[in-house]
Amino acid sequence: MLIDHLDNPRVEKDQHYYHAAHDGLLGLGLKPHLLSDALVHSLFALVSSYRDRIDTRVILPFARWRPFPSGQGGTELEHASAAVPAAQPS
Repeated sequence: MLIDHLDNPRVEKDQHYYHAAHDGLLGLGLKPHLLSDALVHSLFALVSSYRDRIDTRVILPFARWRPFPSGQGGTELEHASAAVPAAQPS
């Protein structure tokens, strides 16, 4: 399986003082169940069998939150979102 490693578009520091605790639902009695490795592998196998139907133009990230490098004003997010192709009905 090929995995493309993409640049992180966010500008926040990797280490940040804010630590959100997501335990509200646990406090209300939620008992989470995690996906097993076998289930994840079977999902990848299913998705792989339909890989010819995947339109990467509509799922690849185009967002960039850094200043646009050419000095044209705006951000890469604004310029990239204008270039995102519209999804075609199947």
